[in-house]
Amino acid sequence: MFDLRSFAELRATEYGYLDENHHIYLDHTGAGLPARSQVHAQAHRITADCYGNPHSENPTSAASEALVARARAAVLRHFNADPAEYAAIFTANATGALRLVGEAYPFSRRTRLVLPIDNHNSVNGLREYARSRGARAVYVPLEGPGLRVADSALYAALGGRGVLGGRHRGLLAFPAQSNFTGVQHPLEWIAAAHAHGYDVLLDAAAYAPANRLDLSRVRPDFTAISWYKVFGYPTGIGCLIARREALARLRRPWRTMVVPRSANCRRAAMSPAPVAGSRPEVGSSRNRTRGRVRSSTAMLARLRSPPLSEPTVAGRAR
Repeated sequence: MFDLRSFAELRATEYGYLDENHHIYLDHTGAGLPARSQVHAQAHRITADCYGNPHSENPTSAASEALVARARAAVLRHFNADPAEYAAIFTANATGALRLVGEAYPFSRRTRLVLPIDNHNSVNGLREYARSRGARAVYVPLEGPGLRVADSALYAALGGRGVLGGRHRGLLAFPAQSNFTGVQHPLEWIAAAHAHGYDVLLDAAAYAPANRLDLSRVRPDFTAISWYKVFGYPTGIGCLIARREALARLRRPWRTMVVPRSANCRRAAMSPAPVAGSRPEVGSSRNRTRGRVRSSTAMLARLRSPPLSEPTVAGRAR
């Protein structure tokens, strides 16, 4: 039950900077507002310990690995995503998560990219990856004063029924909540697209701050998240949550996260070095699928922020 007094106390204690500076803040689609305790805890964490590069072999590296692992586990718990089925890959922002999929997705002349016309511009950029490999980009228009996409129009764009010859037909990319209109599209589209032979990329950047997304129920293949839109701080951190089965189909044209045993620039060949122990990025089949798309060292300074480094993501998300 809503308690006005408790809400006023929370606003004064954690978000007092709004009234102190005479702000009326409405841009929650653009970025969330950080709580004062959140920022203070971040400052304490940074000044109280030492975190090294997780690709190194030393105590500070181990501390960073443990922190990143806890952050990934907290993210998957928040979205009710089984770690055996899903992997969480941290990125610089939601756009970075979308780009990881776009540059590695197996587009071809036999596949298509289906896009509702109210996608964020970062999602629309996927068409360039599709076109470069001969895939067709198909836009689904909005209809009526409600600015919604008709189910019939979407299914027509997907075309046909089921998977032909066992082949995947392509990728459907749509926003759970449109940045342009504010409309929340039916998450039932995910199962419908799967039935038509499509993978699904769900842009949940605008949806996640105020809605609970249960990935055990809707099961998109790829989900893009922007954490600063949820927490407001730290800025510059996003996440790709992907089904491991779908990750295995990606073929990234380049990698930066593998420590090489040897490399040949003339032949464009590289032999990865063995890694002792069960390092998070390469120590198991689960982590090898995540390693297919991770671009570089995790953003450690950002991941030290309490909402992402402790198992409190669900409690902090609005």
